[in-house]
Amino acid sequence: MRRERGAPVPVSQASILAAGRGRAQPRTARIGYGSAMSATFDVAVAGLGAMGAAAACHLARRGLRVVGFDRFSPPHDRGSSHGETRIIRVAYFEDPRYVPLVRRAWELWTALEHDAGERLLERTGGLMIGPPDGELVRGALASAKAHGLEHEALSPPASAARFPAHHLVPGDVAVWEPLAGVLRPEPCVEAHLEGARRAGAELHVDEPVLAWEPDGEGVRLRTARGDWLSVHASPMHGGTQHSTVLILEEPGPGELTSLILTSHGVTGAQARVVALVLRGYSTKQIARQLAISQYTIQEHLRAVFDKLGVRSRQELAAALMRPSH
Repeated sequence: MRRERGAPVPVSQASILAAGRGRAQPRTARIGYGSAMSATFDVAVAGLGAMGAAAACHLARRGLRVVGFDRFSPPHDRGSSHGETRIIRVAYFEDPRYVPLVRRAWELWTALEHDAGERLLERTGGLMIGPPDGELVRGALASAKAHGLEHEALSPPASAARFPAHHLVPGDVAVWEPLAGVLRPEPCVEAHLEGARRAGAELHVDEPVLAWEPDGEGVRLRTARGDWLSVHASPMHGGTQHSTVLILEEPGPGELTSLILTSHGVTGAQARVVALVLRGYSTKQIARQLAISQYTIQEHLRAVFDKLGVRSRQELAAALMRPSH
C-alpha cells in the first residue's frame, strides 16, 4: 500500500474483516511500499462512514490496533451518513429490546460531543402519529411502558393544541416522546474519525479496498493505490475461542507474482507455465517439465499475454517483477 511519508493516516456500512480480544502473540508486519515501518493489527475496517468510523474509534480506544480504509474522504455524500440531521429515538417502536442500546448510545454520543468540543446532538422530543393499533404507535407505547420511559399519549384535540402544525386524520393519535432528538451525522463521523486517530488507528482515505481473498491462515488485501498487502490472522492467547490478530504486510516477490496473476484471472495451469518462464525455461523444457505439448504452452502464454497486456516473455517478466498493477 502506497502512502506518502509524513502524511496523515486518517475503515455505507462497515465491513470488519477480523477482530479479537486478549493478548496477541506479536508478529512483525511492514506497512507501506518500501517503508521500514512495522505494525500489527487486530482489526481492519473497510468503510469509514457512521458505522465504520464509530467501530474504528471504539475499538482503538479499547487498545486494539486498527487499520481502516474508505474509497472517498469521509464525511462525504456517497453513502448513508451525510446531510444535516438524523433522528435518534428511545421509545423504539421496532422492539423494546432496542431501548437499552439507544440509552447507551445517548451516553456515548454525549461523551463524543464533549470530546469533540462541538454540538453533535440536540434533544428536541419526537412526535409519532398513527392509528392506535398501528405498528408505530403500538410499538412506541410498548417500548415506553416496558422500560418506564417518559411519554404522553395525545388525542387529536390534545395534539392539535400542543402541535398545531400537525393535523391528525380521523382515527389517528399521537405519542410524544421527550427523549427523542436529532444528530448531526457529518460532524459525528468527523468526531469519530478524529477520536480513532487520537487512539492510534491508521485510517486511509481515498483508498478503496478492491479485493481480499483467503490465503492459508490469513487473507490477501488489495487497495486502489496499486499495491498489495498480505493479511495474516493468528490465534490470540487469552482471548475467546474465535479471537484472532490480523496482520498486514507487504508481500514478497513470489507472493506478489501470485497475487498479480490471480487478480488478472490467470488460471492455475497458466500460472504454472509462467512460473517456469520466470525461471528461464524454454518452451521445450516447460513441455517436458509439465508433460504437456508445446502447442498448449504457447496457447497458455498467449492467454497470459492478453490478460496482462504484454507482448513477450521479457515484458511479462518485467510486469511481474516491477509491477504497476
